[in-house]
Amino acid sequence: MRAIVGAMTTWKGKAAFDRAPLVLALDGDRCLIARRWADGKAEGDELTADEWEALTQSGDAMRIGGLGDAEPDSFLWLFRPHFPRARHAVLSEILAVLGLRAGVFNDHALACHVVELPSVVGLRAEWAARLDGYARARLVEAEGLAEAAVQVAVGMSDAHVEVLVSILRRLGETARADQIVETFRSGLRVQGAT
Repeated sequence: MRAIVGAMTTWKGKAAFDRAPLVLALDGDRCLIARRWADGKAEGDELTADEWEALTQSGDAMRIGGLGDAEPDSFLWLFRPHFPRARHAVLSEILAVLGLRAGVFNDHALACHVVELPSVVGLRAEWAARLDGYARARLVEAEGLAEAAVQVAVGMSDAHVEVLVSILRRLGETARADQIVETFRSGLRVQGAT
């Protein structure tokens, strides 16, 4: 087993969740980006100390301590502050399926050394399904608000219609979105004719 010295991600980023290869110490001043695992061994790109330093300085990777030694199928899971669930609940769920080996907090983000057992991969699928359901519910709520804006407005504006149509298309209601666009365009033609 090799010590974890970092990962191919950074604490800051737009994505709320990131799964990244770990960077492992090798003999001397070399390290390995563990991009994949085969027969219990990490495979990937070997780096010199200067190459590793350049990656961390450029913001393409980060040094991180406290994650222990890598095991087969180890990766870093990074939960940034804008992850939509309480990170302590995430940590509890990972612990429950025995994939977490260590966790480190920094800048309100949580970096976890996770061994990706099948149950842990299944947990990610469950989170995705729950978050998708939550997002869909928020879109439905947004649709109601957008429709109310169109109804309350003195006249249908491009902005009102654009928001409503965008939400409907995201919900998969393209026929209804197309109908609203056509109605809006027809209304403009009628108004322009008078």
